Amino acid sequence: MNIPGLTNHALIALHTLIAETQAADDAATAGERRRPFGVRDYPEWRKQSDGYEAEMKKRGLVFKHIGWAK
Repeated sequence: MNIPGLTNHALIALHTLIAETQAADDAATAGERRRPFGVRDYPEWRKQSDGYEAEMKKRGLVFKHIGWAK
């Protein structure tokens, strides 16, 4: 993905979606075999999030860092 080519609005929207997806996974009931999205299971999610955050930081945008420690 061409992250530098994204608009500010798109960067924020995509970053927010990852945070919301992570929250949905974390809220999954303990009885489920797998979390719905597997955000913490697949490193691509974090790689994408880190890329968005690096670009937003470069642009001086305000955002809440997505924490990956659990």
